[in-house]
Amino acid sequence: MVATLAVGSAPAHARVSPDGKAVYVANSGDGTVSVIDTAALRVVDAFVAGRGAHNVVLTRDGKVAVVTLSGEDGVVRVDLKTKAISALARTGPAPHNLTLSADGKQVYVANTGSSTVVPVRLADWAVLPGMDVAKDAHGIALDYTGMRAFVSNRGAGTVSVLDLATGSVAGTIAVGTGPDGVFRGPPPPPTLPPLAGEREQPAAPPDAGQQGGGDEHHGNGAH
Repeated sequence: MVATLAVGSAPAHARVSPDGKAVYVANSGDGTVSVIDTAALRVVDAFVAGRGAHNVVLTRDGKVAVVTLSGEDGVVRVDLKTKAISALARTGPAPHNLTLSADGKQVYVANTGSSTVVPVRLADWAVLPGMDVAKDAHGIALDYTGMRAFVSNRGAGTVSVLDLATGSVAGTIAVGTGPDGVFRGPPPPPTLPPLAGEREQPAAPPDAGQQGGGDEHHGNGAH
């Protein structure tokens, strides 16, 4: 153990800033977000987000935090320089976890209370049509294409695979009891050309490796 830091009440989830210099901790007990300096290993700031602050994601430029408020049935956007807080975007009952879209233009929010995933557009803070998943949607992560989301459903013991282009459920994977977080693994290795003198291997058939319905998991997700 390197250090133990006191943050707010009932810390739920933490997120590293895009530049790696800070960690943002959502404290569900007191509705605050604590900011940890990763070099100094100390809490350098904190701000109030709202009741039941559960998770946080940062925009690509690191200037804005979006926080799920499970006690207020929505998310807020926080300007990290001024600490100004936007109006509440109501996504559904008990929003827990969220992830940033591949293009950085919206967040996808998993609402445990309504078993839905709801996108919120950052530019105008608009709540977009949601997608129904299975009972107690909790964790969420995107694959490396940014076209699919994996959502853990704690009450159903499944993971829903969402096609984000069509806004539909592409598949459901049975896992263990009470799945919580979803995390994406390391990126696949690049495909390299054969070395001189090597023969290129024939391509695998289109359905190779697809049995079982599984795929990589993760993302910005959480539990």
